[in-house]
Amino acid sequence: TFLRRLDALLTTTDEMPTLAVDFEGVKLCRHGAMCLAQISCSADPGLIFVVDVYVLGNSVFSFATERGTSLKWVLENGFIRKVWFDPRNDVDALYHYFGIQPKGIFDLQIAEVAVRRSKGLPVRYVQGLFKCLLQLDALKKSEHEFAQQLNDSGKKLFEPECGGSYDVFKRRPLDPTILVYAAHDVRYMLLLYGSYLQ
Repeated sequence: TFLRRLDALLTTTDEMPTLAVDFEGVKLCRHGAMCLAQISCSADPGLIFVVDVYVLGNSVFSFATERGTSLKWVLENGFIRKVWFDPRNDVDALYHYFGIQPKGIFDLQIAEVAVRRSKGLPVRYVQGLFKCLLQLDALKKSEHEFAQQLNDSGKKLFEPECGGSYDVFKRRPLDPTILVYAAHDVRYMLLLYGSYLQ
């Protein structure tokens, strides 16, 4: 299962791996619906878990492996670094719906602002994940193009301004474009993290 694989990844080296984390939902905060959890691990960054929180509910966080590792334990463990892009609404929802208080968070959005300021650039606003990915030199042109295409396709399905509806995250079976969109959100977060630490 996903949790056993994640547990194995967390114990593959003496050094604690870093996780990339994101959640999708409908008006995601204490008043919305959490639908998907996406996780990638530095021990195997090509492997991305997308977990159906909407269908599985609290059991996603409370189910534990034989060693006692649960997703709640992982999120609340301050020794496991969680790389997140603007985690405010996700953390709000986790606390109010599931009683989870994540620790060990590294906010990529704030880190990007710090990088711009360190270069003497003006900072009038924060950038979104997609714009940060487009500025990531480690990505090939084809990866930038795919990110652009996926961003546009996803927004057509969930952004009301583009003719979509956030309820698409609650529909089952899940639209394949939404599944890929969700996975893509964490796919390059660890690369961003590495580039912002330099």
